[in-house]
Amino acid sequence: MKYGDRAAKALSAARDVIGKMGALDQAQIVAFDSEARILNAASADRAMLTALAAADLKPGDSATRYAAAFAAIEKLARVSTLPVAAFLITDAQKTGWTAGSDPPHLPPGGTLTWIAIDDQPHPNFTVADVRVAHDTFQSRYPRHIQVRVNGYGTPAAKKEVIFSLNGREIQRRKADLPAGEKTPGAATVIFDPFDLSPGISRGEIRLTPGDDFPPDDVRFFTLLRREPHKLLFLSGGSDRALLYFREALSSGEDPAFAIDARTPSAGLPALGGYAAVILFNAPSLPSGLAPLLKD
Repeated sequence: MKYGDRAAKALSAARDVIGKMGALDQAQIVAFDSEARILNAASADRAMLTALAAADLKPGDSATRYAAAFAAIEKLARVSTLPVAAFLITDAQKTGWTAGSDPPHLPPGGTLTWIAIDDQPHPNFTVADVRVAHDTFQSRYPRHIQVRVNGYGTPAAKKEVIFSLNGREIQRRKADLPAGEKTPGAATVIFDPFDLSPGISRGEIRLTPGDDFPPDDVRFFTLLRREPHKLLFLSGGSDRALLYFREALSSGEDPAFAIDARTPSAGLPALGGYAAVILFNAPSLPSGLAPLLKD
């Protein structure tokens, strides 16, 4: 319903149905997406119904599921003592026909009128997928971000994909999309590693120029840069042992540990900032270490 003027057309259709109510008619409004909500008790007050439709019938981000609307219609029909005339105002999304979407079973005299405010396909470009690892321990984000852009019912087009972080543009890439008439046109772009501040950062992938359905022209995500876990490595002076230990914990593109190597004779630092203390082949415990480890 967010595409173009569909929401405005749907509200206009609802007003039209309300305006044609007879003097003895009563109406209830049902809003639905993946779930249905009955907004009011049965009422003949057309002014109230019109105001309620304008206030509550807003396009949302949830998927369409006709089964939810049909279930609500059946519920109202079961408790009504009069024949029910239901008007389903929709933009005719095919994806809404999920399992259990059979039209409602109405009592004798009941009717269901389908009002399609826009049942024509429209070209639509979208940021279809963003592949990103959300956590890192490095000051420079060590991975690539992969983005797939799709076109549905679209001609071949040249687009730009912009990657921003905390409101600041970081990189942009060109995307050449083939025609997406029978099958979706698709293109993939890759963003390189980049500097990342500590804590949480808010990322955005945006397709430009946009189209008549802006919500899917952008994807949002978060990144979290954590501080590496500090390890105190105390050894009797074996450089080879330290080398093996460092290589084992530093493997991969995003190691989670920072190693501080010392010999016991060099003295002990304050241990509050360390996640663990490793003792390797030390001839004896440094003076005062045992009580600190117990703490």
